[in-house]
Amino acid sequence: MPYPVRAIRTDRFKYIRYLNHKTGQPKRNALVLPEEEFFDLSKDPNEQNNLAETDAHVNARHNLSKRLNEWMIEMNDKGIESELDSLRRYPRKNEARKGSQ
Repeated sequence: MPYPVRAIRTDRFKYIRYLNHKTGQPKRNALVLPEEEFFDLSKDPNEQNNLAETDAHVNARHNLSKRLNEWMIEMNDKGIESELDSLRRYPRKNEARKGSQ
C-alpha cells in the first residue's frame, strides 16, 4: 500500500498532509503519523513542534490546506488512487521482475 504525502510551504510555514495516515509509514518502522503536520519554520526550522492540532496560526494552516486542495484538483491528483495508478503504470524493478518469472 502506498504512503502518499502532499506538502506545501511558504517562506515561513510548512503544511504536510499524509493521505494514508492510518497505515504505518513503511520507511519509519511503521510509525503512524498524524493526518496533518504544520510547522512555523521561522521558530522551528527543524520541524520538531507540530502545530496542526493547536490554535497557533490557524488562518495560515487553513490557507495552505486550501491551496493544497486547489493544487491537487488542478493536477487531477486523486491521492491514494493516483498513487496506486502510478504503481501500476511504473512498477518497481523488483516487482516487474516477479511478474515476468
